[in-house]
Amino acid sequence: MTLQSRQATEAVYNKFITKDNKDVDNGAELDYDLTKQASDGSGIDYSGLYDIEAYSKMIDEFYGVKPADEPAKDEPAKTVTKKKANTIKVTAKTKTVKLKKVKKAAQKAATFTVKKAQGKLSFKIKSAKKAIKKYLTISKKGVLKIKRWKKAKKGTYTIKVTVKANGNANYKAKSVVKTVKVKVK
Repeated sequence: MTLQSRQATEAVYNKFITKDNKDVDNGAELDYDLTKQASDGSGIDYSGLYDIEAYSKMIDEFYGVKPADEPAKDEPAKTVTKKKANTIKVTAKTKTVKLKKVKKAAQKAATFTVKKAQGKLSFKIKSAKKAIKKYLTISKKGVLKIKRWKKAKKGTYTIKVTVKANGNANYKAKSVVKTVKVKVK
């Protein structure tokens, strides 16, 4: 049997039918008509076959997909609340450090107290003289210490510390720079 005769035989025995058992050869109803009669009456307008946006809309409609910018009907629209400014208040209490003690062991130089902060707090040394900066540490609780400093010199050192409150669902993040003067004598 040749290929042509097999195809002819299959065409005779196979029938395409719709889900309602209607014969397709007699004409099935179209789900979407992509062709139109030309407005000037000259024939069929096939421009609908090349309209990709129309295809996309038909597929989305068929599968029930809603556009991204349109909220679903069964989901409530999300409300955006404007965050308030953070109300952070920072105070610092400095301590005079004795030269003899700082040459032997770490010493507490300042303590930062934070009030009315919204969100998690963080402390960071922003600036200090190069001579002292590498000997400074600040804890998560806001305690500024001078590490053991064998070559320490007497003087007043200006240190800037950044205190940041990360904010939360209702409040924005905010940073405050606090300047302290530490005396070594």
